[in-house]
Amino acid sequence: MTQPNLPKSIPFGRRLYQTIYNLKVRQVIIVLFGISVVLYILGYVGKLQDAPKIIVFFANTPFPALADACLTSAIVGFTFELLVRNESEAGLLTALREILGEQAVVILEGVPRALLLRKDVQKELIKKSKLEEIILTALQSHLSDETGEGIYNGLIRKAIAYEEFWSNYRYEIFVEDITNQDIPEVVRLEYFDVIMRITYDTNLQKNQFKFTCAANQDQFNDLMRNPDYEVKWMMPPSDAFKTPDEMSFQVLQMSVDEIPLTILPQKEPDGRYEVICTHPSLSEKAGQKVTISYTFKVKAEKTGHAISTTVIYPTFDVTIEFNYAKASIDYVEVLDYFVSARKPAIRYIPDGNNPYKITVQLKEWAFPKGGAVFVWTLKEETQLILDNRSKIQNDNKREE
Repeated sequence: MTQPNLPKSIPFGRRLYQTIYNLKVRQVIIVLFGISVVLYILGYVGKLQDAPKIIVFFANTPFPALADACLTSAIVGFTFELLVRNESEAGLLTALREILGEQAVVILEGVPRALLLRKDVQKELIKKSKLEEIILTALQSHLSDETGEGIYNGLIRKAIAYEEFWSNYRYEIFVEDITNQDIPEVVRLEYFDVIMRITYDTNLQKNQFKFTCAANQDQFNDLMRNPDYEVKWMMPPSDAFKTPDEMSFQVLQMSVDEIPLTILPQKEPDGRYEVICTHPSLSEKAGQKVTISYTFKVKAEKTGHAISTTVIYPTFDVTIEFNYAKASIDYVEVLDYFVSARKPAIRYIPDGNNPYKITVQLKEWAFPKGGAVFVWTLKEETQLILDNRSKIQNDNKREE
């Protein structure tokens, strides 16, 4: 029996497999042929008159039939290996080459299309590290190497590193004159009451929410690097406020999916004022999408002339409202600095000539460190300017 000539292009593993296979087949054929010869000899000797009884046993059925079966199998196996298998394998390989050749173009076109267009295939095949490399390479190809790397490391990498994402973000700011006579006069004259109401949707990752008000700038700077706090504020730098307390920072309400949280204010040993909001059912909602809402009140210096807002997580659909209907503010200018693909829409209510509320709306993803600043002019400052202008005009008329 001859062994088929294996082309060198066939992989080593397959050539080794075929060699082992041929050896096994040869071994089986030899064993079958040997068994048939032994059985034929025993059957022949068993028919002799002086044959031992144990040999006579092999002359009876079924041993002659078994000898015929083994010989037939050996002949068939030998014939198949010698004449048929090589030709059948060659024909099968030829057919496979023709089929694969016909499908080669379709396969080559289909693989890139699947990688580029099917998101399920991309997510399955592309790991996080490789995905980051692909994004960086794409930016460098579209831009220069230096610009692409700068955009990726400065914006994209920081954005995708966040584990929390927000949506439907609503930030309402109400600026009001202080009319409560229980508040010291110096505070009423120099400060506004600012009520801030924030609502957003996210996957719940906390079983409590913490708010804090720092006593000084250094303390506030340290808190800015702490992600555990929902809101970080600083007590106004004035002799009117000795230490942070409810006069300078107060959490009025907080809820998670309409569940009102318990508000627990406390003073910290380092002088900070801290508020913890919690509820026993929060642990049951861990990982679920919820709506978070809270309202807090702070003091803003009138002559500070500005309040800024900042997005702290990647957030989709941002609306910020600045309402100064109850404040002695004459004019407000809004400056947006959103890190986003488009500009926000800015609306003045009821109109641009005499507004009392300004709405900044961004129907797009906003990245952290972006937001809006509201800068105001006080009515008394406007009146002072008008009085000074009138005085200058009257003085000029007298000189004429």
